[in-house]
Parts: sequence; structure tokens; C-alpha cells
Amino acid sequence: MAESTKPKSGLLRTILITSILLAGIFVVLYFLEDNIAKLFGGLSNKIVVGLMLFALWVSAGSAVRTIDRINRSTPFWKLLLAGVGTAALGAALFNAFLLIFPKVSKSQDTFEIAGAGGGMILVMAGIGFIASVLAMINAKVNNRLLGNLLEMAVIAACIGGFLYIATK
Repeated sequence: MAESTKPKSGLLRTILITSILLAGIFVVLYFLEDNIAKLFGGLSNKIVVGLMLFALWVSAGSAVRTIDRINRSTPFWKLLLAGVGTAALGAALFNAFLLIFPKVSKSQDTFEIAGAGGGMILVMAGIGFIASVLAMINAKVNNRLLGNLLEMAVIAACIGGFLYIATK
């Protein structure tokens, strides 16, 4: 009986710990934005967003790889759920931080923060989905050439989808 709960508790613990670390990185980057503005001027917001996306990619991929290494027979949907859950929960914890400490936020309007936060959670979950798929390809595909081709196909499909949405 204890054996059957081990993978599930490992899945939940991995998602929770990785999400807390991700939210912490988001908070640190949020506080460093003014210092980055001194160095890079108007590009500071873009640099912080880029660093947040990089942290999201690393943390979602790490969650997927960790869960796969804990139990190699974990189904792909649980691995996908781990990456998406890590991204969404990390973004939700970051937004909760901004709501709990409104003086830290750049906006004092709680409804504005909550509204933007909901959109941020959805976008981060979508990016977590992409990062999870790429991490699953690396974890599950043994043939290196096939893995690289699949990664390129996923990236090309994402770029094509973004361009389609942007030009629509």
C-alpha cells in the first residue's frame, strides 16, 4: 500500500517544491527590476520577463525530469501535468505574493493585479506545457536523432502558431 502512494506523493512534492522555488525566483527578479533598469534603461522590463521565462522553462523541465527519474514508468500525462502544474502554481504563488503585499506591487489596484494575474497564470501554464513536452521528448525518446527532430518539430509548430495568432 505504501508503495502505490510513493509515486503520487513524489509527484505532488516535486510540483510543490519546484513551484515555490519558481515563485521565489519571480519575486527576486521583480525586486531586481529597478536595479536592472539602472544598467539597461528601458529594456529592464523585457530583460526581467526574459529571465522569468527562462526560469519557467528550467523549472518546468526540471520537474518533468525529476518525476521521470523517480519513476520511469510514470505516464506521459502525469509528466505533462507536472510541468503545467509547476508553471501555473508558480505564477499563482507569485500573484498571491503581489496581492498579499500590495505596497510592493507597481499598481495599488487589487482588481488590476488580480486580472493581470489570471492572464499571467494561463500564459505561464501554456509555456509550461511547451517546456514539458520538450522535457518529455528528452526523457522518453532514446534515439537522439529522432528526439532532436521531434524537438525541432514542436518548436517549429509553436513558432508557426505564434505567427498565425500574431498575424490573424
